[in-house]
Amino acid sequence: MRAATPDRLHPRALAAHDALADQVDALTALLEQVTPQVVVTYAADGGYGHPDHVRAHDVTAAAVRRVPEVARMFAAVQGRATLDAGLDGIRDVAGLPFRMPAPDELPSVPDADVAVALDVSAQRDARLAALAAHATQVALWEGPGGITAYAMSNGVAQPLLDVEQFVLLAGEPVAPGTDDLFAGVA
Repeated sequence: MRAATPDRLHPRALAAHDALADQVDALTALLEQVTPQVVVTYAADGGYGHPDHVRAHDVTAAAVRRVPEVARMFAAVQGRATLDAGLDGIRDVAGLPFRMPAPDELPSVPDADVAVALDVSAQRDARLAALAAHATQVALWEGPGGITAYAMSNGVAQPLLDVEQFVLLAGEPVAPGTDDLFAGVA
């Protein structure tokens, strides 16, 4: 199940149709002030179609094109094999309160598209706390042996993975198997 932009939006909604230019200008000004070497955003589809995530991608991509100091722009994604392995890890766990996804129901990218994979296992507690802070949008489940799953409002099980993956959207390529978004950036 993919999110979609409703036909009618509140005028102050992030995804409001006439707000894009001002949003790009504001982010461009911030990027020019901060001068980051690397910027991370959502994939063009917002991961699962969420209109705010799609808008965040559009704003970020347009602003990064205006700021030559940004060496790379990445999108956070899940590679197919990593997602499948995570789903296999929760598939038969007793007590899982969410339904398992149908094939290809959860967003993923081909493994060959993943440019950088980061081990985030040391940040697991912080990630759980961040998800728990969004209790109106995300349900968490901690099962036996530390197995953790979550679901968005659609009730579809997703594994909490200890790796975060990224595709390169713009800028200097990285070597295959890289585990550093800044690798080779001067």
